[in-house]
Amino acid sequence: MDLLHAIETRVSVRTFTGLALDAKLRFRLLDSLTQNGPFGTCPRTVLLDAAGLAVPDDAKAAAGESKGARIGTYGIVKNPAAYLAAMVRGSENDRLLFDLGYVVEGLVLEATRFALGTCWLGGTFDKGKAAVAAGVGDGEALRALIAIGTPEPTRGLLDRFIRKAARSADRLPVREIARARDGDAVAAGLLQEPAIARMIEAVRRAPSASNRQPWRLVLARDESGAILMDLRLARESRHERFAGYGIQAVDGGIAARHVEVAANELGFLPERRFQAMDGTADPQGSGFIIGWRLFRR
Repeated sequence: MDLLHAIETRVSVRTFTGLALDAKLRFRLLDSLTQNGPFGTCPRTVLLDAAGLAVPDDAKAAAGESKGARIGTYGIVKNPAAYLAAMVRGSENDRLLFDLGYVVEGLVLEATRFALGTCWLGGTFDKGKAAVAAGVGDGEALRALIAIGTPEPTRGLLDRFIRKAARSADRLPVREIARARDGDAVAAGLLQEPAIARMIEAVRRAPSASNRQPWRLVLARDESGAILMDLRLARESRHERFAGYGIQAVDGGIAARHVEVAANELGFLPERRFQAMDGTADPQGSGFIIGWRLFRR
């Protein structure tokens, strides 16, 4: 399975078999975390074996039994093989969070290639327990936890309920997330081109906190005929205040990873045109975070 197919087939999994990861899979997953994000940073990550995080139940502990792997996920995740904890270091800002989303989504897609299930846990975990398990140090903030493991063939009841309540299968229509640059009649046809339509679909399928899908794409062509694609976020301050940090910056990094994976696998060379965040000005002065010039290989 290539990474674009992984994007197109992946769904969040919360019910796992408990089967441990073998050494080769662990190596492949950890190797996918070595690339920096667009802003030049890479989060500190720790892969935690879930079996070592089992919380004993008082009644069962006396019998030598375990209640099951827990890391304070409020019962939302059942029997994963492992958790990936991702931390930002230093003075937290949107660039660090954007890069965290970009880098960690690389592991999520690599896991999908090898038939593993994953679930981003942006806020649905006990941050205190998880921080202790991950060894979060001074000057660090734990900002994502990824459950990883072999999926159960049948989803658990709570898993199905959460997926339905979050409308996880629903996606915004293309017209709400992608448009041609204002006044660019030539670019309007780009949305119908098969390769570009598939790239937009790759962004539509990106996971996001509470399935908010904040990404927005604007397309155009430059004088050389290259395709220009720019990404911004329709951020919700109330949602981010509830999360306690810029969680939608993480979503932006995930979407950017999907753009670059799709572009590469569809025969484009995605050259970054600009990167703007934390008050720096982008070329259009309109809140765009990152832009690409897409050349055919």
